[in-house]
Amino acid sequence: MNASKTKLPSAPDWNEMKIDDMPNSDMRMVAEILGVKTAVDLMKNFEGTTLIVPKYKKSISVSKFIIANYDGKFSTVKRIVRQCGLSQRRVLEIIAQHKKNGTIKQ
Repeated sequence: MNASKTKLPSAPDWNEMKIDDMPNSDMRMVAEILGVKTAVDLMKNFEGTTLIVPKYKKSISVSKFIIANYDGKFSTVKRIVRQCGLSQRRVLEIIAQHKKNGTIKQ
């Protein structure tokens, strides 16, 4: 039996990847905005991982807003929920986290 060995194509050369080589539209968008190197680094280091990117404005300021406005009353939680556009559960999680860290007094 003479088995001929078929040479498999080599793995992609990460250093030679271009925007058009990105595997999907999300990675093409990352490559266009942040650069191909960043897109490649994400693929190499977070392979198979689903990443959720929070809205910038909310991720920076929501906790500060909650800390500044929370007075321990549940009615305040409801108002914060409406103002921030977050779920009640999420606001309560943030409050609990800050209570644990000592940022908000118990």
